[in-house]
Amino acid sequence: MEIRQVQSRPLPAVLPDLALSETECLLDRSSNPPVLTVRVHNVGIRDSGSAKVTLTALFENREEQIGVHKVPNIPWPKALMPSFVTLQQPWKIDERARAIRVEVSTATPDEICVENNSIEVATRDWIAPRDFRERPNLYGPDGTDIPRPAWPVARCESPPGTQLPSATGFVGVSHLFGPFRETGNLKFPVRYCRRQSMAWVLRDDKNLYVLMSSWKLGAALRRKAKPGTVGPVGNFAADDRIELLFQPPGKPWRSIQVNANSAVQGRTADGKPWSPSVKSLHNVAQDTWCAEWCCRLEIPLQSLSTEGDLDGQVWHFDIVRHAFDQGQPQRSSWSGGVPESPQTWGSITW
Repeated sequence: MEIRQVQSRPLPAVLPDLALSETECLLDRSSNPPVLTVRVHNVGIRDSGSAKVTLTALFENREEQIGVHKVPNIPWPKALMPSFVTLQQPWKIDERARAIRVEVSTATPDEICVENNSIEVATRDWIAPRDFRERPNLYGPDGTDIPRPAWPVARCESPPGTQLPSATGFVGVSHLFGPFRETGNLKFPVRYCRRQSMAWVLRDDKNLYVLMSSWKLGAALRRKAKPGTVGPVGNFAADDRIELLFQPPGKPWRSIQVNANSAVQGRTADGKPWSPSVKSLHNVAQDTWCAEWCCRLEIPLQSLSTEGDLDGQVWHFDIVRHAFDQGQPQRSSWSGGVPESPQTWGSITW
């Protein structure tokens, strides 16, 4: 999704903004008694102060209050990290109830927006805890380990699109690999990189496909090395580039680096020569603040592994964005791990 400001408006007042979401309404029917779980977020720019949360069962011709909770305060979100409280409410399920309404009172002294203070969710649509997709690698107590991210590699029936910057068939099929973090960010709090990137990863029976979008910041994109030529020593190391890191079980790690001129370089942990087969397409925007470099990679699976069926294998994996800001190298990655230490990367399941 790309958002552009089309008209200048005054900044909102320094206010909180309490918010609820249907995607965070859980009902544990296996508990005795069953338990409703909801989250109340503050997405504003000031602490909320005290608030009241009310849960109400809705029937065809009447309403019945389930419970009321008092929340002393929800801090405003800092460093792009969610700020919320989790509330649990026992409820003896009444199958006649068509829906449950959750309301949070208006924060003091006011809010940026009140339309997100109330939601109504059909009883059948409350999510079972086992089906709730949490992102535990986004937030946690400071100083504790950030869990390593892990995604399956989505399958596609036919190769995804090749028209950049919006190649079809990636978004909505693949999990989102991102947003990228500073490398070496192994403990909370999460540190997002200044030059942001996101990626999508797919496979079919023959190839691995990667789409990556990287946003502008600081120095312009560097791409000195040309495909098929060695060029002056150090040119490739001085390029902005993408690096895919792989480690199959029991094997040394290897990586594929690609710059925006489609120059490719293989790298291995044991120093053995490796010339991976890679097709790449690039779109470099020159006149917008938005994604300056979109890259589509196509890598034969045979280049990555010659040892039978990949299905079900779990590999250490990471995607690294090499960049420069005012001449200084900067690295960011999907996992926030250390590029030369596979145990700090994320993982993929084929």
